[in-house]
Amino acid sequence: MIEPREVAAGHDPARLDLAGPDDASLIDALGTARRWANHYDAQQLALMNELYRRRQAEDREHREVVGARSQTLTELQPVLAQSRCRLGSRLHLAEALHTRLPRIWGLLAAGRIDEYTAGIITSDWTSWSTTP
Repeated sequence: MIEPREVAAGHDPARLDLAGPDDASLIDALGTARRWANHYDAQQLALMNELYRRRQAEDREHREVVGARSQTLTELQPVLAQSRCRLGSRLHLAEALHTRLPRIWGLLAAGRIDEYTAGIITSDWTSWSTTP
């Protein structure tokens, strides 16, 4: 049987005994893994946002040729193995959640919604709040 805590604790899926558990255990384990994945996505966004905030402070002090956003994306790209476009979207989401939508941030951090859903809510909220 798969224990949800095994999935959440990061046990190697190749070592899990997938033949033994009943269907309900599989569903429970999948739900737990999804919540943890959402939580880790929120942690990544928080770390990205903090790095960007620090680069903005440096940018104000030194006014280098490369801007804070570009520097942040350049640093993140090899670490997260994502395109600059994807990272830019995620950084924009992190800024929006942190500054304007802290409750949505909380839902993501708690694993109750995923990053995609948080992005849709942010996009809808942004378009609604800028409509005359």
